[in-house]
Amino acid sequence: MGHEEYSNPRRKAVAGTLLLAGWLITAVAINNAYLDERLVWNSRVGPLDVGGKTISEARTLVNDYLREFKSMAVTLRSNEGNYTIINEEIQPQFDLDAVLHDAYEIGHKQDFVDNQKVRIFSILKTTTLYLEIWFDEARFVLNVIERIPKLRNNKVLDASVVLSGKEFIALPGQEGFGFNDKAALEQYHNILASLKPEPIMINIEQKSPDITLDMAHFAKRRANQLVHRRLVMIYSYDGYNFDEWKIDNYERRNWIEFRKIVEFGNYSLYPVLNSDKLRNDLNKRIAPYMYRAKEDITISNEGGKIHVEGIAKDGYYLDVPKTIIAINNTIIANELDTSGHYAVPLVVAHLLGGVANPNNEFGVSDVLATGVTDFFGSPENRKFNINHASQTFQNVVIEPGKKFSFLKQMGKVDSTTGYEKELVIINGDSTEPQYGGGMCQVSSTLFRTVFFSGLKILKRANHSFEVKYYLPSGLDATVADFGPDLVFENDTKNIVLMQNLVDLKRTKMYFKLFGKNDGRRLRFDGPIQDGPVGEKNEHYRVTWYRYVEFADGKEKNDKFISVYRNKDLVKKHQPENLLEKKDSIFVPISLDTTVFNIPAASRIDSTSNPHP
Repeated sequence: MGHEEYSNPRRKAVAGTLLLAGWLITAVAINNAYLDERLVWNSRVGPLDVGGKTISEARTLVNDYLREFKSMAVTLRSNEGNYTIINEEIQPQFDLDAVLHDAYEIGHKQDFVDNQKVRIFSILKTTTLYLEIWFDEARFVLNVIERIPKLRNNKVLDASVVLSGKEFIALPGQEGFGFNDKAALEQYHNILASLKPEPIMINIEQKSPDITLDMAHFAKRRANQLVHRRLVMIYSYDGYNFDEWKIDNYERRNWIEFRKIVEFGNYSLYPVLNSDKLRNDLNKRIAPYMYRAKEDITISNEGGKIHVEGIAKDGYYLDVPKTIIAINNTIIANELDTSGHYAVPLVVAHLLGGVANPNNEFGVSDVLATGVTDFFGSPENRKFNINHASQTFQNVVIEPGKKFSFLKQMGKVDSTTGYEKELVIINGDSTEPQYGGGMCQVSSTLFRTVFFSGLKILKRANHSFEVKYYLPSGLDATVADFGPDLVFENDTKNIVLMQNLVDLKRTKMYFKLFGKNDGRRLRFDGPIQDGPVGEKNEHYRVTWYRYVEFADGKEKNDKFISVYRNKDLVKKHQPENLLEKKDSIFVPISLDTTVFNIPAASRIDSTSNPHP
């Protein structure tokens, strides 16, 4: 009897403990599942709680508040009275996508256990994220002056520079009433960061000009230098392929204005380009060309097989406010390219086209890599072949541990499969129109995508000589019927999905590889110009290194060597009788492309019908 009395309470305690543990495990599992595609609890952007919301819901909430915030008034408190300015008049800019990306990273990393902990403790801990902000400081100062009568009617006039005809003239300034604009700017910056319209203290006092006549003469000299230089705006797609636009400052000298800035605690005057004129030019010439909506793919199961809807497209849009800042910062810093002009990278927002439902049952959740090449200047037949061939490589699934052969996937290339004639490399030192010319645009784009994904590359051969469409050097891959092939292996534990996009308007080709990020980290070094090869310097060598660190700490270093023929030795349009024909396959008598990872001294050339 005593034993039963002892055991019953103990059993109840054990049962209660098990029940509590079960309840906690269930609660943790529910919490983890709920937050799988949502921001963790107590995530705040300014005064807004976006915790537990999807990125789309959070974006809508914050955007609605930002529209309201921009219409709010900010009080200017001075010894002359209180006045107001409206936020919208200052045109503040907010980078919402960046802060939402950072917010989503919390509790959504590779470590499952760590994600669980972060998601649980977010119930008790508040995480505040701050929007990256920009505003026109000169516009703010002018608005303050115009709002307060004593400042407006008794302005301190800095020494200045004006355009008279085609000449810049420096003018002296005069004393008046001013305010501590540095302190006011700092207060307004804090208002934008917190998204709370607190009052700004404006201390009005007698002031001397911040800009002296000597400073104005210095700014005049800089303006005369600016007039005789061009502004070159560059957009780099992947660090190697780019577009550029120019502004002739000589023809647009009326765009030049002068900005007072703080340097090392003191004021200076510099020439810059007018923001409104720049904005109009960028919106007219570049923004429409640059814009492309982001598109994701959706993955579903159809009879046990992966089914893909859509083609993933990265979204792009020109960030005009940031680009204007970058342009004028470059001019102020007097940063010149090798031609003596101002070279400014355009600031383009890049929205990664990925998988709309990353929790699909096939585990295809991440973009492993994107590769791009530029075929600008290609003849129409070459463009046609590129676009036609790309369809063969759309939505290809590569199972874990399986090898992919470009030639096997490509199949037959001739008139019966719809290809046109265009230039191919023959004998390693000439080019000749044959079916499938341009095919190597596809293989080269795929190669650099695989290269940057970190997947295992088994076979790759470079072209006999450099082709302009495949810059930078060393990231091309030639293919040929019964000759060089591009072969790689899916050395992950998950499915790899291949997609491509040919943008004929922008003359760009893109490949994407999707899969599941297995934690491998990548580093690249190249192209390294190794110099001439051969007794007569008839070749030169370029090397790329790829360093892969796997999640378990193991490392793999790859070396990709390319040897190219001196372009002075390249011939054009050799007659067809130099070729031995065999149906649609052309076997050159003299063979010359190179295989990677073979030392130059032991390199053996072997190709047939490469497609440049």
